[in-house]
Amino acid sequence: MKLLIAGSSDLLIDCDLVEQAVKFFRLNVKEVVSGSGGNADAAGEDWANIFLDKEPKTFPANWRQEGAAAGSARNTSMIEYADALLLIWDGVSQDSVDMKHCMQELEKPVYEMILKTSL
Repeated sequence: MKLLIAGSSDLLIDCDLVEQAVKFFRLNVKEVVSGSGGNADAAGEDWANIFLDKEPKTFPANWRQEGAAAGSARNTSMIEYADALLLIWDGVSQDSVDMKHCMQELEKPVYEMILKTSL
């Protein structure tokens, strides 16, 4: 599966936490998808390099060319490309809610880990 790993930017998320989530949900990950911007993204990229021995597929936002729409465009591309979403979040982040709903609209699985600890 191509797993999009995303989450709330104000949470402390690391490679070990991603590994715990992957094991808990028994995910058969073949490729990690990342937006290249935030703790969850960095943790997912580290996890891919360590546990898959493979570079993640990254979708960095092009803020310079696309302006304010860059984040939304990046998220749309990632959602279309990925097979499933691992969402490590605070349960309230609007960007995470939007990503979760977009995946659900496409009937793609969403695996959630909700954390209440912030940086």
